[in-house]
Amino acid sequence: MLYTEITGLKKRKALCNSIIIWFKSQHLKRYKLNIFVEHKNLLKTDGIYASCMVCGSLSRPREFLIEIEKTLDDENYIRTLNHELVHLQQWCRGNLTIKKSKLHWNNENIEDYVYDEAPHEQEAAIMQDILYKDFIEYNCLLTE
Repeated sequence: MLYTEITGLKKRKALCNSIIIWFKSQHLKRYKLNIFVEHKNLLKTDGIYASCMVCGSLSRPREFLIEIEKTLDDENYIRTLNHELVHLQQWCRGNLTIKKSKLHWNNENIEDYVYDEAPHEQEAAIMQDILYKDFIEYNCLLTE
């Protein structure tokens, strides 16, 4: 089961929804999820492209808020949303957790890592390119 709520740009809603449905069908089949996506002006306000936050229970997270920059071109939008969906998957699998108010990766405290060197960010950075290609290929097969 999947519930999504997408706010922001009308032209992004269909693309966003199709990416989420595809990602869940490929990588999160067994999970019941609530995913909220907000398209915002994050670069201007926070200096970031996107974020993924757990809403509700941290012990078994199934409800998430993804905020994503609304001005990204289609290619970067697909890559960035997939990057955040990898983080969502990391939370669901239990690789990414909060213990004693500290962020952990596979039971290791990762609070002191430089952002780009943190293991969860490295995995998401690698996977966003693979997932981009897979998503484009999947959509090309649908339109043939």
